[in-house]
Amino acid sequence: MMRVFVDTGFWYALAEPRDQHHHEAVALAGRPHFWFTRDAVINEAPALWQKRGQSATPLRFLSQVQRPAGGRIVFCRAELVQAAWNQFSEAGRCGATPVDCLSFAVMRAPGVRLVYGLDHHFETAAFDLAREDAAMN
Repeated sequence: MMRVFVDTGFWYALAEPRDQHHHEAVALAGRPHFWFTRDAVINEAPALWQKRGQSATPLRFLSQVQRPAGGRIVFCRAELVQAAWNQFSEAGRCGATPVDCLSFAVMRAPGVRLVYGLDHHFETAAFDLAREDAAMN
C-alpha cells in the first residue's frame, strides 16, 4: 500500500466543499494509501478554519483525526526537530518555514516521497505533490 504524507492544505480542502481544491482532495482521498501526518499539521488545520471564521469544522476535524482510520499521527522526536532546524538554514532561503522543514524531516525518516498537500515547498525540497489526474490512472 502506498504511503503518503498529508499536509495542512489537503485536510482543509478535503473538509471544505467550497474550497477550490476540494474535488481534487476527495479524488486523492479515495486512493488506496496509508497516510501519516504530524502533530503540528493537526494543530495548523483548525487554526486555518478559525482564521476563516469557522468554528464547527475544526472541532469536527479534531474529533475525527483522534481516531485515525488508515493512517497515523507522528509526534516529533527531538532528533527530527534538530534535523529540521538544521535544514531550515538552507531551505528557509527558498521560503520554506521551520514547520515545513519538520514535515520534510518526518517524511525523510521512512523514505516517503509523496505528499497530499498544496505547499510548493515540498516540490522545492524534492518531494512529489500528488495530483488528481495521477489519482485517476
